Amino acid sequence: MPLKDGINPAWITGVAALQAQVIKPLLGDKASLTEAEWTTVCAKFDAFDAWVAGKAGAAVEKLGLKRVREILASKARKTSTPSSQRQGARSRGQCDCRG
Repeated sequence: MPLKDGINPAWITGVAALQAQVIKPLLGDKASLTEAEWTTVCAKFDAFDAWVAGKAGAAVEKLGLKRVREILASKARKTSTPSSQRQGARSRGQCDCRG
């Protein structure tokens, strides 16, 4: 994988950041990576990947704390029907869910 020459112009900034922040500290200044070197770099992120996968609430995290608190404080949480229940009712012709 080239890191300096022959890079798609759309990726130059990202590859340069990868080179400076990840590749150089781990493997030194390299112009390209072998498959084995790339596997080594990727393995360094295994613990992070496991942590992200195990995070509770990751699905709503992008909403931000303020919005999550608004939703939790609203009546919507107490009165809304879960989408799985709406879908089941829809498939049985029992629901006219418009939104």
